Amino acid sequence: MRNLQEVIVESELKEMKPEDYQKDLQEAYPDSYPPQIGLLDKGTVFHNPSEVEHTGDRKAFKSMPWIDYWRKLVGYKDVHLRCIFCGRDIFSDISSSKCMSWRMEHPKERNYMTKDDYQAVGGHYHKNGHDNSDGYIILPVCKTCNGKSDDFDLKVKSPDFFVEEIGATEGNG
Repeated sequence: MRNLQEVIVESELKEMKPEDYQKDLQEAYPDSYPPQIGLLDKGTVFHNPSEVEHTGDRKAFKSMPWIDYWRKLVGYKDVHLRCIFCGRDIFSDISSSKCMSWRMEHPKERNYMTKDDYQAVGGHYHKNGHDNSDGYIILPVCKTCNGKSDDFDLKVKSPDFFVEEIGATEGNG
């Protein structure tokens, strides 16, 4: 269970302006800032990293959720996104009025079972498309695509930007 301090810090980070987050990231990692940002082409194939890479244990700079890291560095302010691979509607904040309104307007959407199915995540993918020797990029994806095995082809269906991962820490760091 999270304590009140963790909830307050998370709230402050979400409210942090993209330019302030970028400035802090640049000050902390001047040798790798700015991260590479680019637009992916439709049809580009990726695979989720293997379980032995433990990308789920990696924490974004200031322990920001990876989807918020992506949004702050790309400058995307809306909470409504599309999964880059399957094209499903997803939201960076499933408690937002925009997500709730969308859910009310699309009651028969069969791809969704629970509120959590709408949650956007910042998925890790190999920067070079093959292995982690060049590091990772972060992409906006749904939980289903993010959970596919590393031998499953994930093709870009809804092109969007990628952001290079910099400033990550392992585990609780």
